[in-house]
Amino acid sequence: MHEISITTFGYLHGPAPAAHLTVDLREHFRDPHVDPAMRCLTARDIAVHEAVRTTPGILGLVDAAEHAVLAYLDGPSAGPVTIAVGCAGGRHRAATVGDLLATGLSETHGLAVRLGHRDLDKPVVDRPAAGRVRVVDEAAPMYVTLADRHTLAGLPGPVGPGTMLGSHLTAVTDPRRLPVGELVFEHHYGNRIEARAFLAGTATARLLAVRDRGDDGWEVVGDAPLAGLLGPQADEILATARIAREYLRGDTDASPAAARYYAVADATSEAMGTCLDAALAALAATGADPWWWSTAVSCAYGHELVAIAAGDLIGTVPEWTPAAYDTLMAPWLAAGFGCGALGGVPASLRSWSVPFPGYAPVDITPAELQPGEGLDASVAAGWAEPATGPTELFDLADRRADALIAFEVDGRGRPLHPAGRTGRTGRNLGKWGENAAADAIVVAGTGSADRRVLLIRRADCGAWAIPGGMRDPGESTPAALVRELREETGVDLAALTPHILGSTLVADPRESDHAWVATTAALFRLPAPVAAAAADDATDTGWFPFTDLGVLEEALQRAGGVLYETHRPLLTRALDHLQGDSPARL
Repeated sequence: MHEISITTFGYLHGPAPAAHLTVDLREHFRDPHVDPAMRCLTARDIAVHEAVRTTPGILGLVDAAEHAVLAYLDGPSAGPVTIAVGCAGGRHRAATVGDLLATGLSETHGLAVRLGHRDLDKPVVDRPAAGRVRVVDEAAPMYVTLADRHTLAGLPGPVGPGTMLGSHLTAVTDPRRLPVGELVFEHHYGNRIEARAFLAGTATARLLAVRDRGDDGWEVVGDAPLAGLLGPQADEILATARIAREYLRGDTDASPAAARYYAVADATSEAMGTCLDAALAALAATGADPWWWSTAVSCAYGHELVAIAAGDLIGTVPEWTPAAYDTLMAPWLAAGFGCGALGGVPASLRSWSVPFPGYAPVDITPAELQPGEGLDASVAAGWAEPATGPTELFDLADRRADALIAFEVDGRGRPLHPAGRTGRTGRNLGKWGENAAADAIVVAGTGSADRRVLLIRRADCGAWAIPGGMRDPGESTPAALVRELREETGVDLAALTPHILGSTLVADPRESDHAWVATTAALFRLPAPVAAAAADDATDTGWFPFTDLGVLEEALQRAGGVLYETHRPLLTRALDHLQGDSPARL
């Protein structure tokens, strides 16, 4: 098997290592170093990793680098391929891109990849505006402190960059190591703040990034993300606490998942207590306050918050092992906190940028798309592509470039639904990723009073819908509009130029996280209705009043039918554009 070696580095720490392919990120991509809140973080921190990953152009560059590596492997030499990825300091951009590239090559293409970070753990390099370069002493890095309300109240004016704080305050490099005595929250009286109060949102505070100015005290550089108190797994901890507050609430009847959660928690309580002590010991070894973390347990009514907080510390103390972690997470996993247990994806968790611990979408792949005879028959019939999974798309970069609606790709190379999580995985459509459709809205009449719209009755569900369907491979949108209209109604409008209403996502019941429908809707105008005959995917056709949606739906009800709900937004868009249009003549 070919071996791929990736080395990330910072040009400020030395020249680029020898490599077949060198990727220089310094000039064209934003640098997290300029943000004081991220300057002393690294690519191991979620905030940095996401800031780099979502930088415009980064994922496209990673895709291009993957294809470049594959091109090297296609050459006559069987030797290893080396890649060097560099930025200024080697702690943010280079390390993140190296990780994304290694993940793509290993998980998508099945290659053996060795990833090394040459400068990730070296000191922060201070880069003043004047162009001087100074390496900050590791003994005096950017400090972070939690300023208490008494300190803030004694200062003239608002606290911001440049404000000087008293030197008596404790400052640390890792917010998790702040002593409990410093955790004095606004709107809360007393110095013993429990983690559950913070996680439940009943206590607020400001976490400030500061520089040591000696006897003058601490100079505020800016606000740091308050989630830093929770460590590298902050986003996952907060998401877990949010789900638990909504679906557990200390009550076995709170949700269908709650009974399963508490049954496992009760059955394993003794073992969980032992494992909790191990996780707290691992946190204490980093300098974190174990008392503060132990109070987190009652916030989500379980031990998973502490387990997640110490998830990056497994093996640092003898008792904190992968098995101990699994024990603490067992009730959470038994509850099945995916979409089946939650009854759909909550709106607050739909975005791919929001962590969703335990997300378990339901596979909706039908028999005709399952690998084997079902998929083979569908491919032979011409409506399905042969890829058995979303990581097998060799032309993914082209698909993204041609997409009607832009979409992202995850670290495994899977296309992600632009609207976020759907609660469904697998494929119930012809293609992975975007399935491009075209919908022809044909309206007849010379005035609003006699306006009618041509609809078909769908064979699959019996609802009345706009004529349209999926574009064929290589087919243009105008050609698809004319073809679908002709196939389903027998009406040929090839001689007309429609008004393109735009492209949009379609809430198709067959969509999943990795396969969805986007359509281009177009408006055809006619002076009067023309003869139509149902065919292909339609069982009936009809011309219905179209002065507004209410009138249309009343007419459909009188005909014993209903409107296909997915097409409601498209028809609304057509109505919005009809004012001032003139019908075309055949």
